[in-house]
Amino acid sequence: MSNHRTPTSPYTFAEAAALEGVSERTITRRVKRGDLQTIRTGGRVLIEQSALDRFHDAEAEDAAAIERRRHIAALVRKAPPLTAAQAARITAVLKVSA
Repeated sequence: MSNHRTPTSPYTFAEAAALEGVSERTITRRVKRGDLQTIRTGGRVLIEQSALDRFHDAEAEDAAAIERRRHIAALVRKAPPLTAAQAARITAVLKVSA
């Protein structure tokens, strides 16, 4: 069996860590949390490139969601306070929907 990697070969934890610029421990933590999926091949636990890609896609979505929340919070801070009538209408709508 050859030790030469192909572009689609799965990575060891050490290889994945080197690619990601993190420690093997960080890779292990990501796997244990379920952030990175692994495969078993010949008794070895490996990480496919597609698992790394999915991790990065999820990280990008999380970053975008955080940025949206920050933007909304900034808009809310700039908004004028509610009048008593507006607050009463919102309260009534929330009670009906509950």
